[in-house]
Amino acid sequence: PQGTKLLRDIDPKGSSSPSPLGPLPGNGFAFAATEPEHGTEAWVTYGSAASTRLLADVSVWPQPRNQGSDPELLCELDGRLFLMADDGSRGRELWSFDVRSQQLRFEREFVTGAPSSKVFVLGQVRGALLVHAETDKGWQVFRRNPINAQYEALSDAAFFWYLPRPLGVSLGDQVFFTGPWGELWS
Repeated sequence: PQGTKLLRDIDPKGSSSPSPLGPLPGNGFAFAATEPEHGTEAWVTYGSAASTRLLADVSVWPQPRNQGSDPELLCELDGRLFLMADDGSRGRELWSFDVRSQQLRFEREFVTGAPSSKVFVLGQVRGALLVHAETDKGWQVFRRNPINAQYEALSDAAFFWYLPRPLGVSLGDQVFFTGPWGELWS
């Protein structure tokens, strides 16, 4: 259609199948896309061909099996982009990307030695990131302390048998998610 343009042909030999990850400061957004060299990884764009690029290659999968890190649900907080991704050795864990320094950082493994903590970003409240992860106690909600960047369990309560689905909605001091019995929790 008139007025539309291809920003970048990420996979010239096929479809890159972009899917949104979340907004970025400065009118940009992050998305997951697939291409042969890196597999499915996080990309960013600010609306131009020059600004559309690979955010970071999290995956260490060897070629030719490189499937990528399959990133999900991105949240921006204080110049850091938080996402869940599988690097091929730790399983699905929490990662962050510092927008200013352009550095990727592994945030935390909530269950050491497990195939994956299956971490999910729930959102942010009052400048603190909230994540939900599987631990040796079951599913727990953690708050990332904005002062020391340490993750603190919000309570001893854990969902031992249910994986909540983040709704990606926060209002004031509340983050909403679907919890046990498919009901709305906060």
